[in-house]
Amino acid sequence: YFETAYSIKKLNNNEYVFCGTSDSVKEYYERAFIRKIDLSGNVLSEKFYRGGDESNQFSSIDLTNDKGYILCGYATFITSALYSYIVKTDSLGNIPTKINNSISSIIENYKLYQNYPNPFNPLTLIKYYIPVSSKVKITIFDILGKEILTLTNKLHLAGNYKIEFNSNLIKDRISSGIYFYKLATGDFTAVKRMVLIK
Repeated sequence: YFETAYSIKKLNNNEYVFCGTSDSVKEYYERAFIRKIDLSGNVLSEKFYRGGDESNQFSSIDLTNDKGYILCGYATFITSALYSYIVKTDSLGNIPTKINNSISSIIENYKLYQNYPNPFNPLTLIKYYIPVSSKVKITIFDILGKEILTLTNKLHLAGNYKIEFNSNLIKDRISSGIYFYKLATGDFTAVKRMVLIK
């Protein structure tokens, strides 16, 4: 039985969390782990991760605003193929994606797609992807950076979304030209440009 720790972070309440790899009950298939301890070294919580017939390792850990963790590491399979990955957990260390046998617990990045049609008049569709449940705000700005409309500002479950922007709803405040739409959630922000033609 052996373990190797690779990265550690101090929490605000005199606790520490670290990650690494641990020997497993299944020969040759080491498990990635995260473990929270207090100042005396007592284990407060721990989680082990392995997607299937593979060895996993977490090499780096960082904290998120919602008290979860961002971890990066790799998985090695029987075929000796090596895959790197990044995962995000909630505050309990749970990974809100299905463990699979190809690349363990991959969580895709947040995505904000180009609106369509673009240029548009008066309607356009904005699509985006949220990998974990989080509050999402999408706003429209003019070319000077002035916010002119909030399309959504609420909690989203993980998944793909689309929202329609109808410029006729604010036709008294908008004219032909270049505008920007911004997705903001947690630490992630993305901005895309769109063109309104009247």
